[in-house]
Amino acid sequence: MRIHLVRHGHVHNPRHLVYASLPGFGLSDEGNKQAATLALRLSGMAIARIVSSPLERAIQTATPLASALNLPIIIDHDLSEWRLLDRWAGHSWDSLHESFPTEVEAYLGDPRVLPFAEESLDAMARRCTDAIQRHAVDIGDTVFVFHQDPVEASTRVLTRSTLDGFHLEKPEHGEIRTLVRTATGWQRRAMEETPPPIGVPTP
Repeated sequence: MRIHLVRHGHVHNPRHLVYASLPGFGLSDEGNKQAATLALRLSGMAIARIVSSPLERAIQTATPLASALNLPIIIDHDLSEWRLLDRWAGHSWDSLHESFPTEVEAYLGDPRVLPFAEESLDAMARRCTDAIQRHAVDIGDTVFVFHQDPVEASTRVLTRSTLDGFHLEKPEHGEIRTLVRTATGWQRRAMEETPPPIGVPTP
């Protein structure tokens, strides 16, 4: 069994706001190009299912791949953004130090211990990995399109890594993380480069 954990593409956010679960934050031009590139990279694989967060930026990232494969996008609310960020939603990242003193420092220091968060890092990781386990199928690959911190947490929990140094290697916009389930559990693998299907132009 193989799964692909995908962070959504770049978002149009000229005011540099914490958008969290706010509506109206779709992909930028760069993000749309990233979504198209994802479709090219993944459409040559044996994708059986596409599952997305309900947030606009994730659905828009999944749409080109779903169109290329003629597959529906399954929406799972358990793949939504970390609820911690809803506390800061609508504020600019630069203003958080004034509006929420010490909270950003705590988040960047050790996000496992955030007493002000509505949802802990561990709870978010369980929520997302439960969704992944529910939807992953044996008949082909499953693609999950969701968000930066949830992708990072899911990768670590599924591969039985610790959450230490959580912010060190988080996924970039449009990044794909491929995991394979073996007899000893999930293991992270490099995704094989697959040529695009005949008739699909390369970027």
